[in-house]
Amino acid sequence: MGDFDFEASLSKFDKRTVFEGIRADDVTADEDRLVGHNRIPKPGTMGGRNLHPTENVLDNIARTQAPSWNSEAGDSEDAENMGVSQRGSGSGRTSRRAESRLRMPLSKKEASLHSQSRQSISAPRAKSRAPPSSPPQATTKSSFYLVPADRQVEVASALQMLNLENIANSELGLTEDMMTENAGRGIAEVALLTLNLGGARHRTQRKANTLPYVVIYAGNSKSGIRAIAAGRHLRNHGATVAVCVLGLEREPELLEGVRRQLKVFRSFGGKVFTKIELMDYLKSTGVPVELIIDGLLGLTISFEELRTGDQATAYELIEWANRSKAAVLALDIPTGLDPGTGLPMQIDGRELWIRASLVVSLGVPKTGLLEAMRVGLGTSEGGEEEPWRLFVADIGIAKNVWKKSGMRMRRGVEFEGTWVLGMRFQKGTD
Repeated sequence: MGDFDFEASLSKFDKRTVFEGIRADDVTADEDRLVGHNRIPKPGTMGGRNLHPTENVLDNIARTQAPSWNSEAGDSEDAENMGVSQRGSGSGRTSRRAESRLRMPLSKKEASLHSQSRQSISAPRAKSRAPPSSPPQATTKSSFYLVPADRQVEVASALQMLNLENIANSELGLTEDMMTENAGRGIAEVALLTLNLGGARHRTQRKANTLPYVVIYAGNSKSGIRAIAAGRHLRNHGATVAVCVLGLEREPELLEGVRRQLKVFRSFGGKVFTKIELMDYLKSTGVPVELIIDGLLGLTISFEELRTGDQATAYELIEWANRSKAAVLALDIPTGLDPGTGLPMQIDGRELWIRASLVVSLGVPKTGLLEAMRVGLGTSEGGEEEPWRLFVADIGIAKNVWKKSGMRMRRGVEFEGTWVLGMRFQKGTD
């Protein structure tokens, strides 16, 4: 017996005739088939009761007019008639299965397909009655812009600024004393501009041939160190400067940088006071203070971290500054505002913070300053007598420091041909 010839045997099998015979003998309606009962409703249709997002409402209006017994099949009389006309235009084959299909209601899918094809052939597509959806409005963030260049300036948190300064010091050799000297010069430049104008918030009448009087609030912090350096520069440029140091009673316990700046300031003939000594001196001399430079707390020390005695002193200094007619120049952020959130601190159920008239950001504006102005502080909408005048001063941090920091901000402020630049605040929709 030879091998079985598969190819010859398969050629004798007429698949088309066999399947046509099966279709002709099949009288089972589509909705009675097992696959029709086991069809899983599309997700998002509440078990098939609602339309799927891919189905059109207008294609199924006739469904609500169908008899209740026929509602599950999703029929419409129009869809059924359309199905008859389409079948009549086909091969003309009249089988029992075809007659059964004509008698039975169409499925949802078939009705939808027939309705779509009829609309595309006989009539233009109906317009949707739904109102056009308006595009979502983009959210704009509140930002600082340089003046007059009008370039946007990014902000840095207190921790990010500390990281930048540490990189500049440890990796590039830009020491703390160098940054302090740069910062002091920038602060003094803004202060001299203010003194020449006679004060930013309240102008005082200075007698002829008398020097402007400036009071420095210096805390035991980096801001205090830089404020003392600024006082030395101001003294060199013709101002009378008095430095009030928070915690001067414990001078040996102060930071080394504070003690070093105090030593240099005294050697230049400057006067250093405690809070009580300062108030007594001002009362005895009667000199009008034209400018207060606020370096009391800074970015890293909170009011709660102070000793109880220092808290009382800081409280009285803040109150005295707010009562004074002198302009107040704050470093990075006014004392009493949170360096992160910009919100005022609450003491005895009320806000306590220095109402500054000028703010000098050292190196780059800080997050807390932006957040404070975003909620209305230092702006005309915040109820201030005069909005803050904003400046940013160069402290010597180069571009490669920003690159080494790994921050999203790849470069700082471009000062170009000046040490100090003006800024403006633009409120966004955030």
